[in-house]
Amino acid sequence: MTKVDRKTVQQELGISQQRLSALIKQGKITEGPDGIDLDRARAEYAANTDPAKRAAYDDRTGRQPAEQGRGLSAIEGNGQGLDYNTVRTHQAAYKAKMEELRYKQAVGKLIDRDEVKAREFAVARKLRDRLQAFPSRLAPMIPKETRTPGPLLHQLVIDEFHTLIRELQEDAASIAG
Repeated sequence: MTKVDRKTVQQELGISQQRLSALIKQGKITEGPDGIDLDRARAEYAANTDPAKRAAYDDRTGRQPAEQGRGLSAIEGNGQGLDYNTVRTHQAAYKAKMEELRYKQAVGKLIDRDEVKAREFAVARKLRDRLQAFPSRLAPMIPKETRTPGPLLHQLVIDEFHTLIRELQEDAASIAG
């Protein structure tokens, strides 16, 4: 654990004073009261820098590539354990999944949950209304000779249909839950 001043860190990382100050202000490099831990600063800089951009900068300026400790997967102390390339990989995977979802929605393989609920509700209401109207539609079809007291039979059928509707509603609610 070698603590050094800002000038040494700038030289080791090959960055300007302004860039180092910005990285410290953004929390991408940690500076303690007694200086900056050089090994940790290298690891933090490597984890927060795009290697391709750094290589392009080094090529443009004719500099030798700064020692960035590529391949570091964990930064001492912050517990994140993610370097730049890992984060970029996660972002690319997320974008691919989102594009897949958009594609499935566009071709009709995915339907909005609220739309499905609304359709289910409409179908259930239509079924309920038709079942409730059935006794009234059935009454004129029953010959008068086979009817026992008319209103009593009609009421029995209505009561039985209401029981059936309640059971269907309870079953639907248990499925939805």
